[in-house]
Amino acid sequence: SGAEEYQMPPLGGTRSRAYTVSKIPNLDGFSKHIMSQSYRGQFLIAAKQLRDPNFFKTVILMLEHNQHGAMGLVVNRPSSVTVSQVLSEHFELPETGEVVHMGGPVEPGNLFILHNADDLDFSESPPVEGVFVGCTQDVFRSVVQAVSEGDEEARFRVFSGCAGWSPKQLEGEINRGDWLLLPASPEYVFSKEPYEVWDELMRVFQQAHQHIVRSISNVRCIHKQIIIGRKTGRFASAVK
Repeated sequence: SGAEEYQMPPLGGTRSRAYTVSKIPNLDGFSKHIMSQSYRGQFLIAAKQLRDPNFFKTVILMLEHNQHGAMGLVVNRPSSVTVSQVLSEHFELPETGEVVHMGGPVEPGNLFILHNADDLDFSESPPVEGVFVGCTQDVFRSVVQAVSEGDEEARFRVFSGCAGWSPKQLEGEINRGDWLLLPASPEYVFSKEPYEVWDELMRVFQQAHQHIVRSISNVRCIHKQIIIGRKTGRFASAVK
């Protein structure tokens, strides 16, 4: 599978656990069977009524979504364990202060890596422009090294576990109103203030929703004026 195994302390505990740096699963041929409506590259924003502790006030970057299921990474739940602690026994990393993020309750023994180094990406297409999935030790080491050497443009995130859904499960949750959708962007994936991401995106969503509501209201108002004008003859005379 190309995954590489490491030992790291569990997030919040002291006993060691085997972790692997993982590729994003292709969900039985994602590249061959694209859905007409895929949420890949979208943010799922937990609605206020979603009280599941695994996803309360979370923002999830969707990495795959097809008829076989869906998976993504929670981008706003940092842990207290640093990346250098996680991989210190396997190769030497400079201390950048970056922590492992809790990507979701599925496959907690796997590490997933996102970065913005397009010259290191060899995948078919990134889930979001400017956000790439790092699948190898060499890519990971290169990205961390760039950050440690002062490359102000370099960004990365390491996630323990992911979020996953069986076929049609995510669609059902969205229809139920558990999740809100917005196009994803790197600034929130790599935000320096992850605890603020949910609040910021909720504001963005509400502003966009209000704009849509106002636009629909304006269209209805214009349509109503046209109907009234036609009935009274004012519209016809105005056209002349």
